[in-house]
Amino acid sequence: MPKFPIREAEVLALAEGMIAGYLESPTVFPGANPTELQAKLDAYHTAKGEQVELQAKALMATEHKDNTQRALEEFM
Repeated sequence: MPKFPIREAEVLALAEGMIAGYLESPTVFPGANPTELQAKLDAYHTAKGEQVELQAKALMATEHKDNTQRALEEFM
């Protein structure tokens, strides 16, 4: 039996494949909701973009803090 993917890239590929399949064959998947699945995928991409942005800001803040600490230590 196939296993649900665990890795992020595999989950995204599955979601994209499901959307494509639902749209190509709506009679085969009458209960599927590709619009809602696409909305969930879009929300994921938005959240991922926010995460990347915040990680970059955190790295910059850490670098600034480290530089400030070095300046303090040098002055001491």
